[in-house]
Amino acid sequence: MTYLLIANFSLLLFYLLYILLLKGLTFFQWNRIYLLGTLFLSYMLPLLAYIDVDTQEDIYNTLPIVYTQTAGILVIEAGSSVFVDQVNWYWVIYGLGCLLSFLYLLLRIFNLRKLLKGQHPDAPKNYTLFHKVYVDLTASNAAVIHRHEQVHAQQGHSYDLFIVEILRIFNWFNPIIYRYYEALKFQHECIADQYASIDKVSYAQMLVAQAMDTRPSLMINTFSTKHQLKNRIIMLFKKETKKVHVLKYVLIM
Repeated sequence: MTYLLIANFSLLLFYLLYILLLKGLTFFQWNRIYLLGTLFLSYMLPLLAYIDVDTQEDIYNTLPIVYTQTAGILVIEAGSSVFVDQVNWYWVIYGLGCLLSFLYLLLRIFNLRKLLKGQHPDAPKNYTLFHKVYVDLTASNAAVIHRHEQVHAQQGHSYDLFIVEILRIFNWFNPIIYRYYEALKFQHECIADQYASIDKVSYAQMLVAQAMDTRPSLMINTFSTKHQLKNRIIMLFKKETKKVHVLKYVLIM
């Protein structure tokens, strides 16, 4: 339990640094690397506290032996410790939470598969799932949308989200891991926007139009999501961050 507390506190610290220093930068690829890298560091660095490099020495304690005579029978009693198995309710609750989170993930995957395979009316029309790109060819800006989705596929953005989904199973109690998921998704969209937006004004108009008919889904990089739309447009027109701000990543490390 101590390990989990240290790891999740580390995650909180890294996320606060992201919000304060990095979120507003146009180094979208660097931010993606930062988010993934700090996820890894948060769960690996605390393990160092459990690695004992000291030489271990075996210590043998001689158990005291007591001789007693009862009714002509010699009884030999060895000193011993009584171990009472106690249920650690913290681990029981944690384990149940992990199990429920895993089952919920399976349910979402099943519903997603059913949604996409059945061509449900609520299914997103333009999205990327791992290395597969799906684009509505009847859309007026199909070529631009395809270019956007192709970036997601080429850079493997769905794999990033899948990693976070797995970590969420074991950290279901920490709201920061959910914020990490949203932050990573936002950086994915900004990266794709940067590559696909030749005419920024018309591209922003298309984002607004597409957002009216799109909903976010599990491990899917949709073309647009309503709750991120405003910030994506802001970042689209934001002046490129000066290179000197790369030092912020070095400073954090």
